[in-house]
Amino acid sequence: MGKKEAGYICERGQERSGFQNKKKPKLIVFLLWWFLGGVAAHRFYLDERKDCAVAMLLLCLVKTTDEVRNRV
Repeated sequence: MGKKEAGYICERGQERSGFQNKKKPKLIVFLLWWFLGGVAAHRFYLDERKDCAVAMLLLCLVKTTDEVRNRV
């Protein structure tokens, strides 16, 4: 059984996503996405694609600091 990018392969050879494997409540994931989606809180909560989550967080920080500089 080897890991794949989007999830892993179960015993029968069917790929399952990380969300299906961890059984995290959809409502919490949705609320994190809705309110904190810019900082990738939902991706950190689901523990999936950490590289993408870090990139989203860095882009959000860069954008925020740029907007603050423009206002001053």
